Amino acid sequence: MNTAYRYLLSLLFLPITILPLFSATWYSQGSGVWGDTGTPGLWNTAPNGSGMPFDGTDFPSAGDDVVIQSTHQVELTDFSAVGNILDLQNLTVEQDAVLFGGAAIMINVHGSVVTVNGAINYPSLQLLATATAQFNTLKGVGSANIENVSFEQSLQTNNISIDLNTFLNTDLYPFNDPTASSVGSWTIEKNKTLEVLGSVFLDADAGGAYVANNFDTFTSFDVLGSLKVNGDLHFGNNNNTNPLIVQIMTGATLELLSGAVIGGSGLSGAGVSVVDVQGTFISGANDPLQGLNSRFVFRMNTNSLGRFNGGAGQLLDADVAAGIYYDVELAGTGPKQLSGNIEIQNEVDMGTMLELGNFDLYLSKMFTGGFFGTDLPINNFDASTYIATNGNGKLRMWIPAAGLGGSNVTFPIGRSTFTPFTATNSFAGSGYFDAWVENGVSPSGLGTNTDFVDKTWHFEPVAAFGNTLSLQIFWNGVDEQSNFDRSACWISRFDGTGWDYNFPASASNLNVFGASQYAILRSNLSNFGAFTIASDGILPVELVDFRAEATTSGHHLQWQTASELNNSHFEVQHSTDGLRFERIGEVAGQGTSEESTNYEWYYQPTSRAIQHYYRLRQIDYDGQFSFSNIVVVQALSSSQSSVQIYPNPVMDHVKILIPSEGRVIDQMFIFSIDGRRVWQQAVASGDQIDVSCSYLDAGVYLVYGGKNEQQLMLLGQFIKD
Repeated sequence: MNTAYRYLLSLLFLPITILPLFSATWYSQGSGVWGDTGTPGLWNTAPNGSGMPFDGTDFPSAGDDVVIQSTHQVELTDFSAVGNILDLQNLTVEQDAVLFGGAAIMINVHGSVVTVNGAINYPSLQLLATATAQFNTLKGVGSANIENVSFEQSLQTNNISIDLNTFLNTDLYPFNDPTASSVGSWTIEKNKTLEVLGSVFLDADAGGAYVANNFDTFTSFDVLGSLKVNGDLHFGNNNNTNPLIVQIMTGATLELLSGAVIGGSGLSGAGVSVVDVQGTFISGANDPLQGLNSRFVFRMNTNSLGRFNGGAGQLLDADVAAGIYYDVELAGTGPKQLSGNIEIQNEVDMGTMLELGNFDLYLSKMFTGGFFGTDLPINNFDASTYIATNGNGKLRMWIPAAGLGGSNVTFPIGRSTFTPFTATNSFAGSGYFDAWVENGVSPSGLGTNTDFVDKTWHFEPVAAFGNTLSLQIFWNGVDEQSNFDRSACWISRFDGTGWDYNFPASASNLNVFGASQYAILRSNLSNFGAFTIASDGILPVELVDFRAEATTSGHHLQWQTASELNNSHFEVQHSTDGLRFERIGEVAGQGTSEESTNYEWYYQPTSRAIQHYYRLRQIDYDGQFSFSNIVVVQALSSSQSSVQIYPNPVMDHVKILIPSEGRVIDQMFIFSIDGRRVWQQAVASGDQIDVSCSYLDAGVYLVYGGKNEQQLMLLGQFIKD
């Protein structure tokens, strides 16, 4: 019995209605064509064909279910008899079955379920809410590739569940006929993906216009699985009170391949729209968040992930609520850029470079992990994926206390080149520090000298920090000035008036961050600020000898030059600790000379220090300067000890002569300047000890003696070159 006969019977029994007398389920009987040139015997009201037959040219009523049975392939073609609109109740496509073709045909589903365990390819679907069917579900283990989909909700409540992997070939308007009483919601179920080739217009009619003043009361769009949008996601509204909430639940994903999340900036009304991300937000757009304000909010919650996988110049968008992300992953190509001040509460994975520009990046995680630990707030950085401080922006990070398990923190910053530094905390204090690096040396103070690394590292505590830290700074060969001496360099800090001096040491050649770099360490820093890498450089004066000795008239300094070039004068400097030097005199130079010249200077120190340190600061007419090596003078007498330590400075061995008279010394120790014990030996009066120093790093070492380690006195110190 075909459809025409069924309508005729209904008219005979119920002349006041145009609906059929009964509803049926249509089962496909094989593969074929459904349309004007349909396949005969394509349908039957029984799965096995024992019921009422229908041809492929027949069409169901709005109360009939349609089932395409397993392995059957049904092609929709032009259906002029019904104006290319098929009305049915529920639609089922069984496993390995396919409904395809018919891009111009609209299937109106009046029931509550479309079940696809096989595949739908290219039909258009409209789900109609009725008085008895107010919850529409697309479900199944198959897939749907749909030309168009719309949801009629006239005067009804219509809630949509997408429990089927679905691809939509056009824009998505979740509700395209809003009226005064229309309400509804959407859910993309767990482990299912809805991919939209175009854009998604939430809370808008089919023309993309936002319906004003409560006429559209669509309230929620929940993603438990995945929503993938090739265009934009619009979530504006003109509502006065009703909010629109888009929830990306834990474990779910919102992915915009090239479009943006766009709010309704400029729209009237007072209702607040929120995109609330508890799962993952993936963006390939250059400007991922647009049109946001206090009424249109995009929020990244605790445990959420923002993945930015666009191209060069993509923004790590500060339009996110309060400028806060939880986890961030930088991917794609080219450097990303801050669009404003950003806080990342947990971790950032550096798949690309991040340029701060004039904005600050605040990594607020108060972590306890070590240098290579998993608790660090920034991961996978290297010479091409680092934080570029290419403007006035700063990187703020936490430095944990040593006792909490993590004392080494690397600030992976650079400007033009990758020049990170590692801060080491050996004490219990902790706190946040700001860091950035700039090209050139600032504040100025090195004159036109060219014996330094042409970078300035800034490292400053956010609040008072009572501990000392060690810094290891990394740089590249291309960062060095022409006269920089890598074999005798140090970390120099700007003390407010000038750049200070530290014991020169040879830079290490390390490959810690995936590239060969040079590094130098400075310990016991209690003051912070601006740092650079200075060196003794290449002296414009050929200094062949510099010595000092103690005499009854004071300390006698002598030096000799083999030649001089534009040498204005020598500044003689003195120190009692080898670190802090002060000017004690000046000797005029020879200008330019090819002849050998001898110089001397006498100085009577007022300090009762055991050892005294001297160096020369040679200054040219044009203001350039260089430092000589440091020489040490042992005091003639001391109330503490007459132990002799020589030579000083040392290369491979230092000799220690213990007097046969005086205070009894049973144990002798050597400590580094940062308090590490590097040597210990039992001794006796009159001993002459030869200590190997080849394994020691360059720096200052202190010699102590006594009866045990708890009763020590300082006997002297020496410098290891």
